[in-house]
Amino acid sequence: MSAQAPAPRVRSKRRAQITALPLYFSGFTMKRRKGEKDYQQYYAELRGNVIFLYEDEKKSEYSEKLELQHLDSVSLVRMDVNTEEMTLTFPQEEVQLKLENYENGEEWKAFIYTVAKLEIPTRLQLLPGQLLRLKETLEQEQARQMTPAPPAEEPSPPAPLHCYEDVMTDMPPCFFTVSRSQAVSMLKESPSHGNMILRPGSNSLSYAVTVLNPQSSGSSIKHYKVNIEHNGFTIELGTPVFTKTLNEVIDYFIKQTDGRLKPYIESDDYEVAINLLDDPHKTRPTMPPRSTSQQQLTPKDTLMTRGRSQSCAENTYVNDNDARGDFVQELQGKFQRRRWTQWQH
Repeated sequence: MSAQAPAPRVRSKRRAQITALPLYFSGFTMKRRKGEKDYQQYYAELRGNVIFLYEDEKKSEYSEKLELQHLDSVSLVRMDVNTEEMTLTFPQEEVQLKLENYENGEEWKAFIYTVAKLEIPTRLQLLPGQLLRLKETLEQEQARQMTPAPPAEEPSPPAPLHCYEDVMTDMPPCFFTVSRSQAVSMLKESPSHGNMILRPGSNSLSYAVTVLNPQSSGSSIKHYKVNIEHNGFTIELGTPVFTKTLNEVIDYFIKQTDGRLKPYIESDDYEVAINLLDDPHKTRPTMPPRSTSQQQLTPKDTLMTRGRSQSCAENTYVNDNDARGDFVQELQGKFQRRRWTQWQH
């Protein structure tokens, strides 16, 4: 059986710079955690005693990693003629890797067991060339683990939040400078805005992601820690996840929940009308009263006005001196005609 070829030289060099670990074995695999329904395909590299998982063979940045120093056991089960399932058992979880054939599964199991337990397994059916590679891997890994690692560079604490002139431009829209309790209140009071908030962590070297998980029995709140690394960020999960930016942190949560987690984004509502409150101390200008000639009268007002005009005309006529003389003469004439009529009778 021929040994599997390593990754292309350029990508391998780039990955070595990121991980700072020697490459022992690599190949495509399908991965799922216990309880998950579907497998997800990755390109896997065994570097040191860590399995790095990449979304595809061309990626230089890994998506996940499985640290084998706490591995309890590794088992291999044949699912069908062309498929093997390997189970990695850790103290707090189980991870299943689906491999394309039995020979590939045997070789993966041998390398994983060798770097995790620092001994070559004896119950596997391996070719002399494979056993020779395992012996070289064991010697290299023993020397690596016995050599004290250089002290890691202490990451510089980030600038205070109010000084993030450049960083804030790359911040996810769901980042808010709020406390844990404030983030919880925001999520519960406005669930329509989203159910995931990125906020400052408990110290200057971390952030935190607070999520509201709606359930049939009620909603639950969970908090996740995101550490600031020298060249990116690490989501502190059972298997830590490294990302280069905080936007990738949010994208990871969205992807892992199939879009059920949505960033909390406050809506930008604007008024559509200008409604100004009256100033009680401001005197309004008074409008001059309309003249009578400009008033519009109803038919009833017209009749009343016309009646008043007639009464005024009558009074004017009665009180006029010339009209009074005519009126007296008319009365005297009537009186004389009445007396003439009575004399004839």
